[in-house]
Amino acid sequence: MGELDSDEEADRDKTTTGLSLLIIGLLIGWIPYIGLLGGLVALVGIYFVWRGRLGFDETHHRNVKVGAVLLVLSQVGSLLLVGGLFSSVVTAAETPGATPQSIAPLLQGDFSSYIVGVVIIAILGVLAQVILVYALNDAAGRKYLLGAFVAAIAVAVVEGALLLQYLSTAIAQSTAGSTFNPTPISELQGQIALVGALAILPNLILAMAHYRARRWILDDLWVSRERGPL
Repeated sequence: MGELDSDEEADRDKTTTGLSLLIIGLLIGWIPYIGLLGGLVALVGIYFVWRGRLGFDETHHRNVKVGAVLLVLSQVGSLLLVGGLFSSVVTAAETPGATPQSIAPLLQGDFSSYIVGVVIIAILGVLAQVILVYALNDAAGRKYLLGAFVAAIAVAVVEGALLLQYLSTAIAQSTAGSTFNPTPISELQGQIALVGALAILPNLILAMAHYRARRWILDDLWVSRERGPL
């Protein structure tokens, strides 16, 4: 392999920066209450990976495009889910003659659909990250990526089942009296945070795959810069 030109080196530097940010985002993204910060860091990392995509072969270039599209779809889907849930809850609450007992089934259905949607979007988000760096990994790194994806599916299913159970109990308690009691639902925040911490498993596996990809790029750059043509 010959020396990289300045544009290729710059693109690969952007990619390594992006991978570093993705690793940081994954390592803190599962932590309750600060996971949003990890998500923001990861988004910045994905931006750098996008900017540096031209420094690699066509396969990686294509994969980054596909991964970016999946990420956009997951973000748009999240917004639609939140908006749909809010609209459904307001509609149920404002129905003439509505009682806690009459809106309970509506709330159960709306929140159940929301949780299923969140599970699907979470899996889609992990798939996007797998595709983003797939071409940058060797055979061992790709096994990590596959393991992360399988773990993400398993964790998402477990999280969804637990949240459905917790939510069903909370809604039943909130609608048991003559007036709606929001306290049981609001108290779900702690349980939701703990359930979300299960994401540590796929996040750690995915972070390891990103680290391997970053290490390979740095080693490849060192060969190009220091040793010249091979």
